[in-house]
Amino acid sequence: MANINQYDAGRNIIIDRQHRLNKLQEAQKITYANLSAYAVIMTAELVIGYWNHITVLIADGLNNLTGVCGAAIIITGLKISRRPPDSNHVMGHWQYENIAAFLSATIMFAISIQILVDGVFSVRRFFQGVAVQPNFWSLGVSLVSAATISILAKYNALKGNQLNNQALIASGQDLKSDAWTSFGTFLSIGGAYLGAQWLDGVATIIVGFLILHASI
Repeated sequence: MANINQYDAGRNIIIDRQHRLNKLQEAQKITYANLSAYAVIMTAELVIGYWNHITVLIADGLNNLTGVCGAAIIITGLKISRRPPDSNHVMGHWQYENIAAFLSATIMFAISIQILVDGVFSVRRFFQGVAVQPNFWSLGVSLVSAATISILAKYNALKGNQLNNQALIASGQDLKSDAWTSFGTFLSIGGAYLGAQWLDGVATIIVGFLILHASI
């Protein structure tokens, strides 16, 4: 009887481990999709921003560059989490999933401080009479960026809760913050296009506080 119980216990451990590995593999696939989307959006924003000398769009592109870095960190953490137990990690490497989530939140915090500082400088430039020169390309890419990242944010949050994956949940928060950043960029460019140059700095500061709140 004892042997049967031990066998059942061992089988349950194997089944549980395989189930957790399957969840981690699905989370990793989702994060690869995040990485790809970030890379495409970042490239488009930086190219259009530098080509047309639109500082706020360049800033959003650099913000999405940190999103690329964050996705890469999460992918690395998920890969390590899938390693089998060893002499130093008898319970496995699952804790690295939480470390990846912590690093992602740290990146969000750093981004929020950077955006707040950029917003203050943008307000100062407005009072100095420096004008933003937007166009339809900059409006379009910022709107597409906001819409795409918003969809990814909702999907990451949904799957993160379904899979009980803290890294995906944190990624969903990060994506949500980036979507707000892109939407704020769109409003800033739209306002500047219509003549409300002051929106550039004010919207940036508001977005910075939203990201700061999400990272804590």
